[in-house]
Amino acid sequence: MGVGKFFKIRSRLNGKVLTVRPGGREVAVASDGAVDAQAWAIFSASVGLFGLGGTRWYIISASPAARLSVSDSWTVLDVKGASRDDHAAIQVFPNHEGDNQKWDLRRVDGGYWKIVSFADNKVLDIRGASTAEWASVQQFPDHDGTNQQWEFVLVANVDLSGSVLMAPLSSPDKAVDLRGGAALEGTPVQLYQATNAQNQWWTLIPRHDPGHSVLGENSWFMLGAKGHPGVGMAVAGASSNNGAPIQVQHLDFEPHQQWELIFAGIGDVYKIANRQSGKVLDVKGGSRDDHTLIQQFTDHGGENQRFRLYLDQIDLGSASGASGPADLPGRIADGGDHYKSG
Repeated sequence: MGVGKFFKIRSRLNGKVLTVRPGGREVAVASDGAVDAQAWAIFSASVGLFGLGGTRWYIISASPAARLSVSDSWTVLDVKGASRDDHAAIQVFPNHEGDNQKWDLRRVDGGYWKIVSFADNKVLDIRGASTAEWASVQQFPDHDGTNQQWEFVLVANVDLSGSVLMAPLSSPDKAVDLRGGAALEGTPVQLYQATNAQNQWWTLIPRHDPGHSVLGENSWFMLGAKGHPGVGMAVAGASSNNGAPIQVQHLDFEPHQQWELIFAGIGDVYKIANRQSGKVLDVKGGSRDDHTLIQQFTDHGGENQRFRLYLDQIDLGSASGASGPADLPGRIADGGDHYKSG
């Protein structure tokens, strides 16, 4: 995570996203509307590894309307009045480096996280577990409710373009690969030894809405085959079934060709979910063999469904201390845990 990319922060309870209320500073949950008030950047407030050793984070609003004056450079998620009370409101406020503006992110199952105040160990909570539009967000003692669990979904922004190489955690020396490098309709997508070849790079294609300065159309991307304009990754037959293979097709932004990148851990690890089916990219059977097909499958949290993304031309950011792709041929670090082709 890091400044340079934006997330929507989505509730496990109801799928609504963390939003700055119009015309104010208070934070609520609302339906995804692809607006700046729903975009958040994450920036480390301490040294350490993500999720280890109590690493703390600022959660920065991308909404210009959330700033109190033109001099405010960062407006961050803040426990109002530095209160330690249960039910204390959550707002955005200019950064002053207070403990009430620092948050720990603690992993739970299914790719979700608890957002925990460093000041008092209370968690970000939808008040009363309400499913209503514009339900208030507060801090509250942790009780493991789904109204206290959140996922971070990468969203398109004006600076986000370029290509990614996807290496499954189950086979970190391998990559999602276009078989034979042939961008013919129906060519399978497979697992293969990482070589840094063009057919292992996938271009992020967001649909930008000119009415919004930060977000594109929600958080959905097409994954184009690099060097082959107009073709990219899709679910075969537009299927919603488990085991449906992934192949390349002519791209026209159909739902079975759209993907959501959901943050899943240290070092830019993501799960990659299909818009139509809600299922995720999966290395079939968890195999580590070359030529194993990539398919879609219900998310079960396995390492064959979690992919480390290496970046070409773009910066998705990363946690302090995150390791880099030193084992991938022809790749170099730029000195800031951001990576590019060598």
